[in-house]
Amino acid sequence: AGKDSRRLQLDALLDSMSDNGLQIVTATAKKIAEIEKPQENKIPKPGTKFQYKNGWYQVLTSSASGGTAKYLRPLKKTYQTVVVLPVVVEQNLTFKVTEINAGAMKGNKKLKKAVIGKNVTKIGASAFSGCRKLKTIVVESTKLKTVGENALKGVWEKCKIKVPKSKVKKYGKKFRKKGQKSSVKVVKK
Repeated sequence: AGKDSRRLQLDALLDSMSDNGLQIVTATAKKIAEIEKPQENKIPKPGTKFQYKNGWYQVLTSSASGGTAKYLRPLKKTYQTVVVLPVVVEQNLTFKVTEINAGAMKGNKKLKKAVIGKNVTKIGASAFSGCRKLKTIVVESTKLKTVGENALKGVWEKCKIKVPKSKVKKYGKKFRKKGQKSSVKVVKK
C-alpha cells in the first residue's frame, strides 16, 4: 500500500510539472527508487564487535540464520551485577553466547554477582581475576567445558559458585585450582 501511494504521488507530481521542472522530477524519482529497494540484511563478519544491552560482544561464527558470540566485557566497570546473556542480537540476527573473554571482568572492584548464561562453554583465563567483592557466580550453563587459568584469582574468599544440581561434581573439578582460595565452594543452585 505504501509503494502504491508513493507512485500516485510521483504521477501527480509528473502531471503538474512543466518542462523546466524535469530535474526535480528526476531527483524525486531516484529518491523513490532508493526507498523502494529492498534493504539487504548484512551478516556481521567474525570478529565484529558490538554492544548489546549492558555488555560488549564479539561475533565468533556467523551465518544468515545466526551464529555464536563471545562476551568481551561489561559496558561499565561500576556494575555490581553482571549478566552474560544466553543470546544476543546484532543486525536482526541472533547469536548464542558461548564464551567469556579472557580478563572480561578483571579488576572490577564493585562486582558482587555474576550470572553466566546457559550457552557458555568456555570461561577465559583471568575472567574474574581481581574481583575482590565477588560473592556469587551463578552458572546457568550445563555445557561448560573449560575454565581458564586464574579465572577466579582474587575473588572473595567465601565466594559461592552456584551450578545446576546435576553438574556440581563435574563443575567442582573444572573450577578447582583456578587461583581462588580453598574456601571458595561450588554448590547447587
